[in-house]
Amino acid sequence: MLQIVVAFIPGEVVQIAGGYVFGTALGAVYSLVGAGLGTLLVILLVRLVGFSLVRLLVPAKNLQRFDFLLNRTRSEVAVFVLFLIPGLPKDALTYIAGLTPMKPLRFVVISVLARFPGLLGSAYIGAHLAKKSYWPAVAVSAAALVLFIIGVIFKDKVIDRVRDKKSGHQAAELPKAPPKI
Repeated sequence: MLQIVVAFIPGEVVQIAGGYVFGTALGAVYSLVGAGLGTLLVILLVRLVGFSLVRLLVPAKNLQRFDFLLNRTRSEVAVFVLFLIPGLPKDALTYIAGLTPMKPLRFVVISVLARFPGLLGSAYIGAHLAKKSYWPAVAVSAAALVLFIIGVIFKDKVIDRVRDKKSGHQAAELPKAPPKI
């Protein structure tokens, strides 16, 4: 939960530690619950404090990159796809989500479902490191690295495609007040 709220804490380290301590299944479940609670907390904080909190914690580059989410009333598919892409700043997206019209619980469910494959993989790595079963951990780590590299290479194309999915995107006007919860 803290890893989502304090965006600079690397999630993978926390998730691998969860797998190391609790095993694959429980490590993934605990990470999933923590991610859901952290996401909900961030959205509620943003709705309470407003744009000034997002501007303080999210780099302007990320605000501009994901401004298309702000004006969409139905951005569930876009959010799901963006949370699936390895290498995207998911914590920044979570803060930005607090500015969107999407209902907080809907966003939590969508983002947690999209995060699940990565959480499960990280917990699996941690569980196998704890058992000193290094080959499965190395194999999944290598697969994750390949997916990360692919995500980094193609993320801008995917973002542009998601951005332009609805009849031509226009830059969003950044909100002055947070949306109602």
